[in-house]
Amino acid sequence: MEAPRPNYRVVDWGDFRKGLASKLRNLEAREELASKGEFYRQLDGLTHAIREVINEKVPKTKPSPFMKRWWSRELADS
Repeated sequence: MEAPRPNYRVVDWGDFRKGLASKLRNLEAREELASKGEFYRQLDGLTHAIREVINEKVPKTKPSPFMKRWWSRELADS
């Protein structure tokens, strides 16, 4: 059983952009960063905001049980 994955094909991208813009407004971003630590804090904040919006706005999908899997154990053994 595979975990549900984001289905980017059916996303309402306008709604996604609005959600991301509101999350990015809450970040305390500056044009110049004084240290590596500050850079990594900003990067973590950006990554967290993007992941939150993906979890909120992108519907999840499960792979079909009838989908053909092209990879097999025989291929891994060769």
